[in-house]
Amino acid sequence: VARYASQATMPAIRNSQRREHLLEEVAADVGRPCLLTSLTTAAGFLSFSGADLTSFVRFGALAAAGVLSALLLSFTLLPLLLRHVEPSGLRIRRTSVRWDDWLTRLVAWSERRSGRVLAVAFLLAVVSSVGLGRLRVDASFEELYGESSPVVRWAHFVGEHLRRPDSLEIELQPPKGEALESPQTLAVIGRASDELAQLDGLGPARSLLGPLGWARRLRHGDDPAYQRPAETTRENRALLTRLERASSEAGGDGLAPWLNRDARRLRISIEAEKPPQDELRRIMQRVQRLLEGELPPGWSGTATGPLAVVHEMIDDIRAAQLESFATAAAAVLLLVAVFLRSLAWAALALVPTVLPVVVTLGLMGLGGLSLDVGSAMVAAVVLGIAIDDSIHLLEQFRRRRRAGAPPGIAMRDAVRHVGRAVVTTSVALALGFSTLALSPWQSVASFGLVSAVAILAALAATLWVLPALVFAATRGGRFSAG
Repeated sequence: VARYASQATMPAIRNSQRREHLLEEVAADVGRPCLLTSLTTAAGFLSFSGADLTSFVRFGALAAAGVLSALLLSFTLLPLLLRHVEPSGLRIRRTSVRWDDWLTRLVAWSERRSGRVLAVAFLLAVVSSVGLGRLRVDASFEELYGESSPVVRWAHFVGEHLRRPDSLEIELQPPKGEALESPQTLAVIGRASDELAQLDGLGPARSLLGPLGWARRLRHGDDPAYQRPAETTRENRALLTRLERASSEAGGDGLAPWLNRDARRLRISIEAEKPPQDELRRIMQRVQRLLEGELPPGWSGTATGPLAVVHEMIDDIRAAQLESFATAAAAVLLLVAVFLRSLAWAALALVPTVLPVVVTLGLMGLGGLSLDVGSAMVAAVVLGIAIDDSIHLLEQFRRRRRAGAPPGIAMRDAVRHVGRAVVTTSVALALGFSTLALSPWQSVASFGLVSAVAILAALAATLWVLPALVFAATRGGRFSAG
């Protein structure tokens, strides 16, 4: 639209027939780059298709479909609408000259100081790589929903007045032939419950021992000395039968929460808070050591429940982030290499795109900020979006180089040709993503805010770092225009 608007107001292009020819010229000029940028953006979103989290897969598929639909409408519906808009309504302000002057000065500055620009970019990449090593993935209630969310307030109320809001569920299975009601079996449950409850971050443990001990106490005249399992399998079996019968008559579930006779499983439920990622990993490692190496021979155990699910989800988020970013980078590199017909130029285009992602996430790590479900998607999404600026700029630069223009003039003309459009679209995208920061869902808000920052950083890298890279690469004829 910017290219059409800048020329449609010219006196020589006033009638509708000439405007139609102008639309065809503009479509031919930007058609191939727009097709590639849409494909790379769609590839960034589709990189989530291999994630284990269904929400990531659906988000990627829907976003990719939206991007391709926008491409189709841009070259079908938009030209039809522009035909019915009077050129006077698209008049460009006098600031166009200032835009061209500013962009020209920017390219000239990058050409004169290309070495310094690349040195600063390299230093940023090194510092940010340190932050990447410290970057954490976390998924607490507070970060998912926000402190003001009713869900968070409910969880805090429950934790303060009733019980801790999360739990760790342990399923134990004794060896075949050992009675579930035997004192030896119940002793194992008791020892495991005590060890788990003593871990920092975990609270009281509940198991079959609770109702069994109360039943025996009531059977002996409510004497507290008898609030423990019996010394014989026969008495324990009788107590459990009586408990199940009484619960069934009252319409309850009996001992189902703690005992599954058919599957020969016993359950321990431990109250828990949702700790930070590092603490949760330590707790789950200790639980696994208990289940794998500290149970008697023949016993097996499985950790389930909300706390174990959150632990697995964090690992899945981390894996999805790394896999989606690698997949997106490979797909984008391949698409750009095919479009530019050069793997070297494609790698050059990726540098100012990957750098802002690394810097943004690295600064988050250095600042102690963590990724959540939303912001974990930023890397692949921004990679697919931010590469668009590099593609448009390199395409125009290579066209002018093939026409015989020196690198400096070719880059200045390319930036003047696409600069305003690149800046406008990047700012518009950043503003669109930043509106998500108003969401009451903290994960959505963080995704929008981090994406907006990374997109603006990618714009700066395209206007400063990419020209410096091109000048350094073409100096001495190491890169041909292709």
